[in-house]
Amino acid sequence: MYFMNKIVVGTISFLAGSILGGYKVAELCERALKIEEKRAEKNGVNFKTSCKWIQSYQSCKRIGNYLKKKEIKEVAVYGMGELGKCLIKALEDENITVKYVIDRNNYRAFGTYLCYSPLDALPEVQAIIITPVSDYNNIAKQLEEKINASLISLDHMIDEL
Repeated sequence: MYFMNKIVVGTISFLAGSILGGYKVAELCERALKIEEKRAEKNGVNFKTSCKWIQSYQSCKRIGNYLKKKEIKEVAVYGMGELGKCLIKALEDENITVKYVIDRNNYRAFGTYLCYSPLDALPEVQAIIITPVSDYNNIAKQLEEKINASLISLDHMIDEL
């Protein structure tokens, strides 16, 4: 009888541990999947923005002309991912002054540009162009409290070219 109780208790413990372990693994996988879904959504939005930008460029519509029409000569660029790096190159080619960059992940200098964290006190500029288009609203809300500059979504700007 004692041996039988040990087997039953052991089996129940094994099953409970397996179920609990399986639940924890599923929970971890679900979190990882949500992160990957968010990344995929962000990449999709960036891809669409890139395509629109290329089409505008092929139609000789330039970001520099858009800014010049609005009498904006000095900007900061928020986000130093691939879109941000491409934007800086385009602005340099079109004689728009990039005073500094803002990035929450890479707090370091980018080329000749000083990089600020969004939490830092930010030097005055006429406009900040926000390149993480999928998070524009949250970023704009945070920056509105810190600086008196026009906040421009890269995606919105490309739509208006």
